[in-house]
Amino acid sequence: KAEALWQQSLNLRKKILGEQHPDYAYSLFGVAGVYHAQHRFNEARKYYEPVVEYYLKQIKELFPSLSEKEKGAFYARIKPIFDSYQDFCIEYSIAFADQRGDVLKKLYNSQLATKAILFNASNKVRSRILTSSDTSLKKLYTQWIASKEEIVRYIRSSQEERVHFSSDLGTLEQHANDLEKKISSLSEDFRAQSENENLTWEEVQRNLQEKEAAVEILRIKKRYVKDSIYYAGLIVKKNEAAPEIVIWPLGKQLEGRRFKYHRNTIKFHFTDTLSYRYFWQPLQANLTNVLTIFLSCDGVFNKVNFNSLFSSKQKRWVIDDFTIRQLSSTRELLKKSQKNINSQGSASLFGNVDFNLGEPDQIMTSSTKRSAHSFGFEGESIPALPGTEVEIKGIGSILTSNQWAVQTFDQKNATEEAVKKIKSPNIFHIATHGFFLSDIDFNENEEAINNPLFRSGVLLAGAAIERSVSKREEDGVLTAYEAMNLDLDKTDLVVLSACETGLGEVRNGEGVYGLQRSFMVAGARNVLMSLWQVDDKATQELMNAFYSYWVEGKEKHQAFREAQLKIKEQYPSPYFWGAFVLVGN
Repeated sequence: KAEALWQQSLNLRKKILGEQHPDYAYSLFGVAGVYHAQHRFNEARKYYEPVVEYYLKQIKELFPSLSEKEKGAFYARIKPIFDSYQDFCIEYSIAFADQRGDVLKKLYNSQLATKAILFNASNKVRSRILTSSDTSLKKLYTQWIASKEEIVRYIRSSQEERVHFSSDLGTLEQHANDLEKKISSLSEDFRAQSENENLTWEEVQRNLQEKEAAVEILRIKKRYVKDSIYYAGLIVKKNEAAPEIVIWPLGKQLEGRRFKYHRNTIKFHFTDTLSYRYFWQPLQANLTNVLTIFLSCDGVFNKVNFNSLFSSKQKRWVIDDFTIRQLSSTRELLKKSQKNINSQGSASLFGNVDFNLGEPDQIMTSSTKRSAHSFGFEGESIPALPGTEVEIKGIGSILTSNQWAVQTFDQKNATEEAVKKIKSPNIFHIATHGFFLSDIDFNENEEAINNPLFRSGVLLAGAAIERSVSKREEDGVLTAYEAMNLDLDKTDLVVLSACETGLGEVRNGEGVYGLQRSFMVAGARNVLMSLWQVDDKATQELMNAFYSYWVEGKEKHQAFREAQLKIKEQYPSPYFWGAFVLVGN
């Protein structure tokens, strides 16, 4: 009965609205879903693929011109379709091994187009063009937005309504394309945004060297099985004819007790004998002759550092045998940067923060003092971090001796105001407390409750004092939401040398919503961040080793890996050396 009703809907919408209307595409999705539920996979494929092709075209043509709010609403509408398609592709590849390669190619391509789509489609290009002094550029951009809006109106119109348009869809699209070419010739930002469209798995493969692999991990919810989660890894190697696949079938278990066990072994410093088997081993089995992995995670895998997993059988850590380069999406391979630190640059270093602005804890009252509990601390006060003074002085010394221009902000000067005034330093290093709150008080405004970017951040000077008392413009708490608007367009590396800065709300397909996302939206090419509370002294030694190796001329990812290996020799527990991950191209 459902099949007949969806087919009837499809035929009516085709007749009245036409095949270009989104409602027609949704009817195709409905028919595909019926066949999917019945395991009639070949029939389902005939309907799924045109639906996905339709929405991928919508993403390419319409998404860049939408406002941030419109993008969120659009993504919310199409996400269930791509989620269902992912589940279908995995099931199809298992049922039809002879056609597995073709389906996995299409799945990988759709992942490249949609992974972290909100993260990669910020409003920064839009606002930069509209606030520029180039009147010709602004005029062309305004015309381009209008042309895209006209295309949307045409697509959403019925066959009968379309006769009133002055042009057909092909003419409207050609006009928009002509405007894009003109804007691209005037705006490097716009051109870079356009060049990142229509990427394929083959282009990722062409950017790999021998003994390298690109891995996209997907968190998938089975469409027709209640409360069922699994993970799939799509693996691209240099000389393979198609992506390969690995499956972690027990997703709920990984996200629950397996992850809790892993985190407790780190917290209480005892040997983790299980996580290697459950998280890493399924992937490793498909990495024969591979030494370097470009990894884009999803779901719980965003919270696990593969480097810190230990094989109790081989008595080796993953970091001992593999170089793992973590990316937001493997499409970042197409813009790999090998820039070293040798050339003269600029650095802004924040650390040894005075959270009380000189006021002793014992004389501060509840009316003047902000609760440390609100940032996840167990005590009454925000703990000082004396080791960060040594850390930023050591880093400053290393960079200064290599003719870098270094600005250091410490004590009362390590303010939120100072952070917001920085102008794209090559390195932006913050050594202070970070936080992520899983839940917040319901007396907060609704936007803060719903938006995880308000629930993670770093603490700066004056964070322990109520703003009504400090009389400062800023409150000393830089949230991830605020960090998105920093000027970091030419910043090569942001280092968040703080506790749990890598945490955030995990949204499958969008990575971690937290400080990582925010600093990269702000323009930073790489972010070095922590996944758990870190030891002050070990972190100081790790950071100094990293910068020393980097200024020697090593590529930054190689320099960081060698720094971790060095600290691992001194402090074998991953609690001391394995908290940090370097994400970016």
